[in-house]
Amino acid sequence: MSLKVLVVSHNVFSFSSNMGRTLANFFKSFPCEDIAQLYFHTQVPTTDICKNYFRITDFDILKKKKSETGKRLSEADIRKDLKTERVDEGVEAQIYQFGRKRRPWMYIGRNILWGLGKWKNDRMEEWIDEFDPDIVFFASGDYTFAYKIAMWVSGYKKIPIVTYVCDDFYFLKRKSMSPLYYINRFDFKRTMKKLFKEHKETVMICDELSRDYKKEFGINPTTVMTVSDLTGKELEEVKANDNIKISYIGNLGYNRHLALAEVGRTLKDLYGGRVMIDLYSTERRPRIVKHLTEENGIAFHGAISAAEVKEVIKKTDILMHIESMDKKNRNKVRYSVSTKIADSLASGKCLFAYGPGEVASMQHLIRNECAIVATSEEELKKALKIAFEDSEKRKSVCQNAVKTAEKYHFGETNDAMFKAVLEKAAKNI
Repeated sequence: MSLKVLVVSHNVFSFSSNMGRTLANFFKSFPCEDIAQLYFHTQVPTTDICKNYFRITDFDILKKKKSETGKRLSEADIRKDLKTERVDEGVEAQIYQFGRKRRPWMYIGRNILWGLGKWKNDRMEEWIDEFDPDIVFFASGDYTFAYKIAMWVSGYKKIPIVTYVCDDFYFLKRKSMSPLYYINRFDFKRTMKKLFKEHKETVMICDELSRDYKKEFGINPTTVMTVSDLTGKELEEVKANDNIKISYIGNLGYNRHLALAEVGRTLKDLYGGRVMIDLYSTERRPRIVKHLTEENGIAFHGAISAAEVKEVIKKTDILMHIESMDKKNRNKVRYSVSTKIADSLASGKCLFAYGPGEVASMQHLIRNECAIVATSEEELKKALKIAFEDSEKRKSVCQNAVKTAEKYHFGETNDAMFKAVLEKAAKNI
């Protein structure tokens, strides 16, 4: 069954950001002419998995007339030469970095701004009509306006929505003195309830998320974990201590940088500075970068391309997964299963994980015995010594890692499950 899918998301398809890569992996086996993407960021396309885009940014909404808002992007606009899809600089980059603070007034202000409807114009409708989708695939987030745009597209074309949820924003609660927080939370929960009342087909990143959303909304989600195109059939043994390369590849949101620095300092104490964490990330925020130092046992290398990621993994002996240990952030990531976990397991390399034991990513690793894990500061030194000094344990972990990747993170099975959800939604409209 051939379906034309319109992907609605904040982030563009890519192989350098978590969400961009997750989306790309969902659709890389689809004919590119069957995929189009409507997205809401200044990012530029860096992969030809999709060649048909419509981009609307906050700056469009602020600066342009309604008739001029939004821009078509095609194959000619794809920049495969870039290491990252982020090309914003100067004031624009600073505004996006500031926006990551997620203050209550930012949610209210941004949702109001987009609620003015400047995005809904003839040029976007013409683009949608030309593509003529059969289904909307909505990568949900925490801004209400994106839900409303996805539902508008669905109503305009009279087509179903399949919603992808890879982070929990519905159950996540926090204390706030700002009434704006509670106003935004009320509007967000009401909008999500409306979405799931009208469009019940959903894809979730982990079983824990599927279980809780099923109970709350009366839906029957399908769990499709992130996939990897790496294979680790030939396991490489970790070398002697003074030659070990340990790498962390990925983003540093949710205070992961503090946990990473904690691991780095512990390694320095154990091995006298002979071992450094090689860190590869697109991170640019000064308040975070200042922690990525040799004093904290970290060698920060900046952004690398998707191809370079594979080369780094090949040369690495121990890969790292990190989650913040503080209560506020552990609640934010309790359902998250990072895209890098799939690659780490599939690579056949030894994976070392440090984070709270109750979050979904750590549960996945513990349940399948496919990583050397520390779930508290007290366990950290002992777990690192095992990772660096117990060759039999490393070998067992690596073997379990490949088995776990084959079961949960390889494309063929996941592709079949994903396509079945889309087909089911299309039949039930």
